[in-house]
Amino acid sequence: MDYVVRDKLILERILGMEFMEASDKSLFYNDEAHSFSNVLFYGNESLLLIFDTLFFCVVDLGSQNFVLAAVLTYAQQTIFGFLRNSLGRRNLVNKTLVDQRFLI
Repeated sequence: MDYVVRDKLILERILGMEFMEASDKSLFYNDEAHSFSNVLFYGNESLLLIFDTLFFCVVDLGSQNFVLAAVLTYAQQTIFGFLRNSLGRRNLVNKTLVDQRFLI
């Protein structure tokens, strides 16, 4: 199938929608906003490390027990990882119309 890659027009960028409907060729737009990479953790590792450190320090200051702080930090990261995985899979299923059984 033939396709065309082009930039969005100014009005299309402002309104956030496309005006042209491709009938015989597929139409792809350049992603200047990097919206796909915003979904991933690219460049957010330092922010996550700071959040984990802050969570650990707050629990340690509140309970005066660093073992409890470490266990709760681990549990918090496990819960966040599970939520990110499950909500991400559900979002992917809804947005792409792919059945959940086909996701790896």
